[in-house]
Amino acid sequence: MKKFLASIITAAMLLSTVCFAAEEAATVETPVMVALGDSIASGYSLPDYDETIDRPRSQLSAPVLLAKEIGYDLVDLTMEGSMTYTLLGNTLADEYWTYDIDPETGFYIWDEETNWWKMTLVDNRANVEKIKNADLVTISVGNMDLASFYGIQTEIMNKLMNGELKSIEDVTALIEKIVGDIDEMTTLSAENLVLVFDRIRELNPDATIAFQNLYNAYEQVDVTILKEAIRM
Repeated sequence: MKKFLASIITAAMLLSTVCFAAEEAATVETPVMVALGDSIASGYSLPDYDETIDRPRSQLSAPVLLAKEIGYDLVDLTMEGSMTYTLLGNTLADEYWTYDIDPETGFYIWDEETNWWKMTLVDNRANVEKIKNADLVTISVGNMDLASFYGIQTEIMNKLMNGELKSIEDVTALIEKIVGDIDEMTTLSAENLVLVFDRIRELNPDATIAFQNLYNAYEQVDVTILKEAIRM
């Protein structure tokens, strides 16, 4: 009889242990990765890049592949054209203003009553909440900050065509201005990135933050135009 009771107690303890382990396994949540960034992060130019949705993206993008590789659930908040200041003012903000766009023309809508462009206040608290609950936050931004200087070659070409570069002094002054503009933009971009990190830390002190290196935003700049000016 004692052996029988001991067997029942042992079986009950084993069953209790198995049930507890199963319950504990069921409550383990998959870690979450939130991806922030511009078109580089969203997978621009990849074969399946979908521009018909609100936030165009590819299922072959780096965040998608990384999340699959490490077994995380992905929350993709990347946005084509994002810059450091828009990441701060939009994606990481509780709310922000955005210009209304005409779906037929793709242009901003002018409001005759206010004599200004129509704007809508966007409630972004749902996305902020996702960042608060993230285990990993990846960032790929700053590329567009630097790429905004693609206009360098246009400026040089216009001055060449208009005959404004008449001497080596004119060329030197233009180069100094361009270098100064680039320095100013890179400094501002770096300062904004610090604020981006601070904001994420404010929202989620425990998340791991992974920052992706910037690519060479000037790779496509046609330096032959600048050489043409220097030869004058």
